[in-house]
Amino acid sequence: MFAAKYTLILILTLNCLLEAHQADANNYNFLEYEAEKKKSESIENILFPEKMNMLMDKLSNKDAKDINVSAPLTISPICQDNIVAQKSIRQNEKIILYAKGYIGSQYSFGNNSKLKMDCSGFTQQVYRNLGVLLPRSALKQSFYGVKIGLNELKAGDLLFYRTYKTAPSHVAIYAGNRKMIHASYLAKRVQFDSIDKSYYKERFLFAKRLQLDKNN
Repeated sequence: MFAAKYTLILILTLNCLLEAHQADANNYNFLEYEAEKKKSESIENILFPEKMNMLMDKLSNKDAKDINVSAPLTISPICQDNIVAQKSIRQNEKIILYAKGYIGSQYSFGNNSKLKMDCSGFTQQVYRNLGVLLPRSALKQSFYGVKIGLNELKAGDLLFYRTYKTAPSHVAIYAGNRKMIHASYLAKRVQFDSIDKSYYKERFLFAKRLQLDKNN
């Protein structure tokens, strides 16, 4: 029975390590693993075939019945949530990384080149890198995504403001830590600003979260 308990602990440890490895997602394709798993008798045989053969030889028939070493691997809900969360983080980091690449670019109303751009031209270019095609104006961009509260903000969300008209006329990208990146008309360049500045707090309308391409 001691050997059986030791084996059960080993199997549970291997399963946990595998789930953590899957969540890391550095060059690991879960679908490819699933295909490989179907060709194999068990996850242990995939990882350590020689060790598992030796281990099974030591188990009695009675003990072996109590441990289903060939059961298919399942990912716990907690691990699944972690994978989704990590994917979301990577997407948000991409948005901010692309946005930072435009810091210092010159502001130009009605322009959306890589050297000169207005607020909506800036957000349009950033999100295009992630497979999201936004319309040209801040007003039309405000029709996209899901509205969220300020207490729900995550890096990459869009912030909409009224400036020269009551409808959304300025858009920025939330960068985290109460900061935003935007093509500022006042500063005439792309830069960071605090969302708590009185100018922006008084003109804030709402925030939106866009559905990103699943391949990013």
